Amino acid sequence: MIALLSDIHANAVALDAVLADMASLEISTALCLGDTVGYGPDPVRCVALVREHCVASVMGNHEAMLFAFSAAPFALLAALAKLASATVPVICHYSVVIGRSEAT
Repeated sequence: MIALLSDIHANAVALDAVLADMASLEISTALCLGDTVGYGPDPVRCVALVREHCVASVMGNHEAMLFAFSAAPFALLAALAKLASATVPVICHYSVVIGRSEAT
């Protein structure tokens, strides 16, 4: 079975839950479809976990922003996102998409 992860957005708590689910389902292969960073409080840990558990990861728009903007505009965007998340209730969610391929 293969797990597809995406839109982690630096939410290590949710990523830990996904990785625990993967372990309980004995999923040995995972791919990350991007947006590992952005919004959440723990981008460094999330990147490390994705590097440890995923065989490949594609660049999402949040990773692309790291290359497209200088530090000052990105810091401003991060501050605005933090302000928005502090004033607006946010429901955190995660998804694991599992596919099975059987030989015929």
